Amino acid sequence: MAHGIAGVLSALTLISPEGSPVHDAAIKQIAAWIAANTIDASSPCWGGYIDPRGQQPARAAWCYGTPGVAAALFQAAVRINDIPLQQLAIDALERQSEAPIDTWGMKDHAICHGSMGNALIFASVGVASGNLALLNIAEQLVTRVVDSFNKNYPYGYLGASLDEAEGAANLLEGASGIALSLLTLACRADPSWMVYFGLAPAF
Repeated sequence: MAHGIAGVLSALTLISPEGSPVHDAAIKQIAAWIAANTIDASSPCWGGYIDPRGQQPARAAWCYGTPGVAAALFQAAVRINDIPLQQLAIDALERQSEAPIDTWGMKDHAICHGSMGNALIFASVGVASGNLALLNIAEQLVTRVVDSFNKNYPYGYLGASLDEAEGAANLLEGASGIALSLLTLACRADPSWMVYFGLAPAF
């Protein structure tokens, strides 16, 4: 979502004019390319980049990896009314949710590559699709974040590594983003900001 074509797909889907043949054609072409480049079509997931030697699974994150890519595909599929593509995206998120959270490779609890980015993705797609399994994993991620708050840390949470503790207040990788995400998922903040992170505010 942050570093590749999935982010372009989300931007086109969420901000281009509805019903524009040119934009819809671009959305269809990009979505089809992403869908065709799964690591394993029987268990859809995506790596961080295309490698001629073969893709390797990326950590589960908003910035890159299966959750962010699947969210972009789902939103595109809704816009162009592609039911099989919607199902592919949901299947990918369901498969991710079946893996123990400790195996996801998240570095912290922030939006970019941590728990809250994933919680926003699973909640957004879960609400839009009515998928209870996705909503359940979003709730688990939120509980994980809330339970990890530590008043002895600067801003309550550490950054991706211990030496980033002092810089863990920013929106994308720090505690302010964690707080905004928690408030949004609790319906205590306007969710429209999620569009700037390539996510449809479905609640």
